[in-house]
Amino acid sequence: MSTTAFLQKFEGGNEAVVALDDVLPFLSEHSGVEQPDVSAAIALPAGIANSVRVIGDGQGGVLCLSLTDPSASRDFQDFAFEAMVRFGFSLFFDDLATIYSASPDSDDIPKALLRDSVNGVKRVYRANQIG
Repeated sequence: MSTTAFLQKFEGGNEAVVALDDVLPFLSEHSGVEQPDVSAAIALPAGIANSVRVIGDGQGGVLCLSLTDPSASRDFQDFAFEAMVRFGFSLFFDDLATIYSASPDSDDIPKALLRDSVNGVKRVYRANQIG
């Protein structure tokens, strides 16, 4: 069965946009593709995930990074934590067991997402706390 991980930014209880121009170098660095095509799935090294899709806002912004079949490895933890710190993303999986956040302000996460999460928010200070 396929699993999906989501890296998404929230502010004031709503989705927030991150500039695509800020996210592209990060994706390039981790995918090894100089100019990733954000209109399709971008292959990632097996230690991170099968692929990542950029979910955009249609105006040059990123609402979410959707990772297909993330690896249960330190490489995935490092990738996710770097994105969390660099862009203010929260991390959660399709089962909504736990929402991981590097931010001290869990009020930014939408109430409906918090309500649907089994374990709520877990504040992480290091990559190895994910999972």
